[in-house]
Amino acid sequence: MLNQGLVPDLITYNTLINGLCKKGDLKEARDLVDEMSAKGLKPDKITYTTLIDGSCKEGDLENAFKLRERMIKDKIALDNVAYTALISGLCQEGRGVDAERMLREMLSGSEA
Repeated sequence: MLNQGLVPDLITYNTLINGLCKKGDLKEARDLVDEMSAKGLKPDKITYTTLIDGSCKEGDLENAFKLRERMIKDKIALDNVAYTALISGLCQEGRGVDAERMLREMLSGSEA
């Protein structure tokens, strides 16, 4: 792509990140986020949500919640997809009370 003079944009990066997350290669996906940031492209809602979902599916709730905090810090509202991934991840870990709390946060529309 680069050899042909084509420069990847945010959509291209998000597509690659999504594919890597589906494959379970979260490290490579995070490396791509670092690369795109170094090129002046800021992660958007799709970038974060994709990484949150991938992290939860891999059982890495710690990273998923760090990404949630970055979204809040960057003033990017969590959507139903991000909340659902977090709730599902919490349930998989047997953290029903935390999952309920996350559901209430989603329904109230206020990120804590």
